[in-house]
Amino acid sequence: GQNQMGAAALTSLLERGYSPKAVLTRSPSTHHNAVESVAAAAGIPLQRGVDINEVAWRGLLRQSDIAVCCGWSQVLGPETLSLPTQGWLNLHPSALPAWRGSNPIAWQMLVEPGGIGCSVHLMTSTMDAGPVLRAASLLMADGLDAGQARELCGALLGQLAAGCLDDKERLYPPLSSDGQRSTTCPPKAATLA
Repeated sequence: GQNQMGAAALTSLLERGYSPKAVLTRSPSTHHNAVESVAAAAGIPLQRGVDINEVAWRGLLRQSDIAVCCGWSQVLGPETLSLPTQGWLNLHPSALPAWRGSNPIAWQMLVEPGGIGCSVHLMTSTMDAGPVLRAASLLMADGLDAGQARELCGALLGQLAAGCLDDKERLYPPLSSDGQRSTTCPPKAATLA
């Protein structure tokens, strides 16, 4: 993963006793990559790249039981999705199926300022559409900015992911999405003043 959300999720997983074989993150750009700092402090091997679907990462992913994705801005291709034997968990900062896609925190802060949903779901070839395994909500305090919200969501998402990983037999039933509206980021018919 990447950004504050990915770093906070990784910290939560480490605090629950989960130490990944490696952390995959984007190559350094003009800003600090918080995920790198957390991985380095924990002594976790770090691999950097530009594309999540890089051939260089396939060997590592093929040796993995499960992969956890948080804060990555690219769509995983079918081959990448198929590499971990038990699939991918995606840590998504919205109450899926609402706010699928990119930058859901900002859209929720703009449209629904009272709170942000957090969902852990199994990844499928359709973006943010796999079965939701764990979900919770984060109430927004006045004055909270998007960076702080990403960090808080990451910490909560890491805890939810640890709950999924604690269930050794992987027998977690998907949560019902009855009554939830399906939306995308940005909204298809966004008319903002």
